Formats: sequence, C-alpha cells, structure tokens
Amino acid sequence: MGIADRLYRLVPDLSAPLARFPIPALISVLLAVYANLDVADVVSDGDESGNQVYLGGAAAFIAAGAAHYFAQSRNLSRFAEIIVAAVAALAAGALAYWDQDLRSSHLFLFAGLLPLLMIAGFLRPDAKQGALWLYAGAPR
Repeated sequence: MGIADRLYRLVPDLSAPLARFPIPALISVLLAVYANLDVADVVSDGDESGNQVYLGGAAAFIAAGAAHYFAQSRNLSRFAEIIVAAVAALAAGALAYWDQDLRSSHLFLFAGLLPLLMIAGFLRPDAKQGALWLYAGAPR
C-alpha cells in the first residue's frame, strides 16, 4: 500500500481538490509550515510580526484559485493552467508583501481578489448572464 492509497483512505475527499488546485494547495502548506516556524520563533525574532508573509500568502492563495478557475473555464492545458496560477499567485503575493514599497493597499487588493475568485470561471464570451448566480460550486 503506497502513501497515496493511505492518504486517500485517511481523507478520501482531499485528493480531488489537491489535484484540481495544486498551486493554492502548495501555498497553504507553505503558509502552515511558516506559521509553525513563526510560532516557534525560528523565522522571526519575536519583535516583528510576519504579517507581510501571511498577507502575501493569503493574496497568492486567492489569486491562484481564481486563476485555476479562469484557466479551467477556458479549457487551457494543465501545464498552462499551472503557469497561469503560479504567475497570478506571484503577482498578488508580491503586491501584498511589498505593499509599502509599491504603494498598494491590502483593503483594495483583497476587495478585488475575493469577487474575482467568485467570477473568474465566468469571464469568457460564451458564459450565460445568469450562470454566475446559479453556480453551485460543484466540481465539473
């Protein structure tokens, strides 16, 4: 019995989201590792918080999820989907991490990313007008 079989038996519903959204899954694992190291004062000296890392990771997570939805709705290849999600994650993460240097606002960034996550799959010419409002979130 391999590790994949054991993981599937432990949490059977986890394999589908991990396969469908690999970039947000990777970001969440990296953020969990960072948070554990931050709590243990390994990555921070205790005087300054790692808020920039958390905010950058959250923005990257949301942007990567939106990019996956966008690429899947346009039937892009798996490789292109991962590249689009990685680029979106890097761009949003950089905007959130270097907010003071880039003069960006977390409020406006997240106010734009959250609705984008909801509508990214419907940003195509053949999408029906009411499709967004009837969307149930079920995997295709």
